Parts: sequence; structure tokens; C-alpha cells
Amino acid sequence: MIKQVDQAIAADEEAADSKRPAACDEVDDKTLQRLAGEITTDKTGKFFGDTAEGAAGQPSADCQAWIETELLSSGDIDAASGADACGDLTDAQLDQAIEDVNNDLAP
Repeated sequence: MIKQVDQAIAADEEAADSKRPAACDEVDDKTLQRLAGEITTDKTGKFFGDTAEGAAGQPSADCQAWIETELLSSGDIDAASGADACGDLTDAQLDQAIEDVNNDLAP
């Protein structure tokens, strides 16, 4: 995947759409999308002075909305049910996101 990204960057506007690499045939779509996102973030950070760094590991708007819904509805978080919204976060990042949303909800 990294090789394909490098080739696309080098080809600039002439880059052709690429197919899923054969090595990724057994990789599920969610994991492949996460990896592609990490590679893209890494590559764009190198081209734009690492300004993209810091966005990695941040909860998405969907993740934050899911956390808020969970906290408001039950006051408890079932992390397994949030895998679709927050699956790309580590446990520590998810804990921090929950704490942040909980603090935002506090009066």
C-alpha cells in the first residue's frame, strides 16, 4: 500500500486509480481503510510539515456523538457497541474521548 501511495504521489494528476493489492485480499475492509488512512496521514504529514500529525487518534464526530448518546441514555459505555464509530482508537484514546465528552456534558 505504501508503494502504491508513493507511486500515486509521484504521478501527481496522472495517477491511475489503483486496485486492492493482492497482499490485502484477506484483510477486512475496515482494517484496510484504517491502514490506508494511517499511510495517507503519514505521507501528508511529511509533505505538509507534519501538520496532519495529531489528527491521528482523535475521535471522529461520529465517535463523539456515539459516546454522548451512550452517556445520556445509560450513563455507561459499552465499548463493544461503539466499534463502528470509535474502532480506530486505542483503549487509552477511547478512555480520553469518553472523559472529554463527559466533561463537556457536565453542568
